[in-house]
Amino acid sequence: MSASLLNARCRLWSGLCLSVGVLLATTGSVTATAMDIAAGSVESADATDWEQLRCELQQRLSVDSRPVQQASSLYLRSISECPGTDPAEDEIALAILLAGTEPDDTNLQWIAARVLLRQRGADKRVIPFLQQLAEREPDNGAAWLILAEAAQRGGNAPVAAMAYERMAGSTRFDAHRVEWIRGVLAAASADPDHRAAYEALTDLRQAEVFLDSSVAMAGEPFYLLNVTCRNPTAEEVRKTCSGAARPLTRSNTVIDRIIGTGIQARMGSQTADEAEEHRTLRWQFKLLNTLSRADQKARNDEFLATGDEIASMKRALERAGKSLVPPPDWVPRQAQ
Repeated sequence: MSASLLNARCRLWSGLCLSVGVLLATTGSVTATAMDIAAGSVESADATDWEQLRCELQQRLSVDSRPVQQASSLYLRSISECPGTDPAEDEIALAILLAGTEPDDTNLQWIAARVLLRQRGADKRVIPFLQQLAEREPDNGAAWLILAEAAQRGGNAPVAAMAYERMAGSTRFDAHRVEWIRGVLAAASADPDHRAAYEALTDLRQAEVFLDSSVAMAGEPFYLLNVTCRNPTAEEVRKTCSGAARPLTRSNTVIDRIIGTGIQARMGSQTADEAEEHRTLRWQFKLLNTLSRADQKARNDEFLATGDEIASMKRALERAGKSLVPPPDWVPRQAQ
């Protein structure tokens, strides 16, 4: 995938582009090892073989005895083409097995869920696991959305409808991304090569990359929701879309709110205040590209420390002297 296409997708999907940086991106074609990057020999974001760096980290995590890091390794492998992996290995079985070792570890359960969402087809083991995950957090719209997404992919319309209905009645939206990112960063920083590489690439504004170009479409439970709610005509579908969008607008992550408020706008279900909130959020997101490297890194660090991307974005813009309020005549280029 070209760097320009990846960056375009990154700008669309927003927030996590600004936090994970080095760990999980795929751009460019020139190979650079973690040591090359740490030594400062890589001058451009486009000159990095992100796939190789991701595979190095995946391999290090694979020998970590902790189930949560084993699951992270499995997830990284599912979004990569790392050498030495067995294509016949049952990733679904491994993910469910790892999740079962520590059933009270929320981070572990969500990493396993992301692995399951990456799998193709209608495997009968996926829905029960994700349904159990949702029942653990019945007020969390993200848990119901990931179930709805998997059910749609597997052709299970009744479960998808039920999950969207439950999502509409939820009171919050938390996809537990930050916990996973923190854990992987901690593992990376435990190794001097990867710690130096991460710091070097953050300085090169690797905020322009997302977990992986395909994660935005397949590793996060948004793809089918966005497709379904792009321009539906059936009233029942429009109602479902409006309901699903509501908890997304309560998230403290930019990607969630932009998607949620964008769906509301397309469904015509926004109040005047909600429409202005969407416009303001898009304006603030647009301004992020104007921040210095130091300001970007400070925002990333604060986001990872607090888990509140909206607040960290606003504070970063304020520190840089940017106006949080868009001009009266400013209109977003297109609804997201």
